[in-house]
Amino acid sequence: MDRSIRLAAFLLVLVLMGTEMGPTIVAGENLRTCDSPSGKFKGPCIISSNCALTCQKEGFAGGHCRDFLRKCYCAKPC
Repeated sequence: MDRSIRLAAFLLVLVLMGTEMGPTIVAGENLRTCDSPSGKFKGPCIISSNCALTCQKEGFAGGHCRDFLRKCYCAKPC
């Protein structure tokens, strides 16, 4: 039983690490986005939609969770 819990935790970490946002494509064009750590998001970033709402209140276009420590990064076109 202990081994299955470790495996499930490892798989959960892999899934969370793989949820980073890729480049934005609009009308066939590849637009660069610049990321900045959120100044107002508190705690670990688990759900990217919560991060995006906080970033929008900060004046950014959106946001997403990333990195191993699950921080909220706000995004805007460069």
